Parts: sequence; structure tokens; C-alpha cells
Amino acid sequence: MFPNYLQAESINYAKLQDTEKWYMLKLAGMTAFVNSVTKWKNAISQREIDHDNVGLNVDNVAPEDSIYAVLSRRSSHTATCATSSTSSARIRAEAEKAALQARIQALKQKHALEDKEEELNVQKEQLRKRRETLELHTELAAAAAKLTVFKAAEEQIDSTSTEDGMNAYYDDMIGKYGSKGMAH
Repeated sequence: MFPNYLQAESINYAKLQDTEKWYMLKLAGMTAFVNSVTKWKNAISQREIDHDNVGLNVDNVAPEDSIYAVLSRRSSHTATCATSSTSSARIRAEAEKAALQARIQALKQKHALEDKEEELNVQKEQLRKRRETLELHTELAAAAAKLTVFKAAEEQIDSTSTEDGMNAYYDDMIGKYGSKGMAH
């Protein structure tokens, strides 16, 4: 019974390790995905900052940069920037949404892993209790076996101590010579 218990416990521990490895691989994949989305989002934000800073260099002012030329370019640039700004804002919002969805998925997997770990901890605790009970039953069986041996030894001692040495000699002689042969 004890070897079967140890074998079952080792199988459950192996299953626990396999499950933990599987969840850790899934969690690592989701973490890598979240990191790549974050990098992508940061790159988009940096491109937008670079785009907003274009044209701030005042040292290169030319005659075509008159107020009229600037205003006419500015109106067309403003329309383009408004569209670009809206597109950038939408892209940022979509990137943020994708990052949040990835984080939600990773969090769900983390919670599932925590639930599985808790379940395995409960199983581990049950196995520990069963092992302790088995050890006590084994000790009890060993004590019962010792008691049986001691009782048998006591019975043997009691049966030999009630015999008288003279009676044993007499019985041996009768066995050898018979009851008539001893009378001579």
C-alpha cells in the first residue's frame, strides 16, 4: 500500500510541474506581446511629437515666408494637421485599446494560473495528510506485529515452565523403553 501511495504522489507532483510550466509559457508569451504593443505605442507617440515639432526652426526664415504665404500654407497645413492629428489620436486610442486588451488577457491567464496553483496546493495538502495517516497506520501495523510475536513467545514460555523436569524425563524413558521396561 505504501509504495502505491508514493507512486500516486509522484505522479500528482509531475502533473503539477507540467501544468505550471504550461501556464508560465503562456504568461511569458502574453507578457512579450504586451511589451511589443507598448513599444509600438511609444514609437507612434514619438512620431507624432516629431511631426508636431516640424517647422519650429526660426533661423531659416526666407522671403517666401511672408505673413500671407505663411497664412495660406498654414490654412492648408492646419487642415492636414487636423486630419493627421485625428488619425494619430485614433491610432493612439487603438494602440491603447489593444494594449489594454492584451493586459486583460494576460490578467485572466494569471488568475487562471493562480486558481490552478491554489487547487494544486489543496491537493498537495490532502496528499500530505494521507501520507501522515499512512505512516501512522504503518507504525500501528508494526506495533501489532511486535505484540503478536511477544504474545506467542509468552505462550511458549508459559507452556514450557509448567512442565516439570522430572515429568519430561519420565516421559522420555517411557517413550524409549515402554512402561514395563522401566519396572526392572
